[in-house]
Amino acid sequence: MGRTNEALNDIEKALNITGGYIDGYLLKGKVYLQSKNYHKAIDCMEEVIKADPHNNEARILRGLAYFDLGNKVQAISDLKNCEDTL
Repeated sequence: MGRTNEALNDIEKALNITGGYIDGYLLKGKVYLQSKNYHKAIDCMEEVIKADPHNNEARILRGLAYFDLGNKVQAISDLKNCEDTL
């Protein structure tokens, strides 16, 4: 868990420097997803999707987080929305 916190701190510093670069939120969301912090992963992916509504990677990762939380309806919705943007 120490490395996860270190990674999150580094990403947060980068986000502060870059003014919220969406790749930083995507990376931060991946770290949260890997550490099973699904709600925070979803929050990060929503920031990415807000900035880039056609970002399929963020939709897939958010869908995975919803799936792991047991919200299969929202997970399926995210995956279907990916098809719509291709």
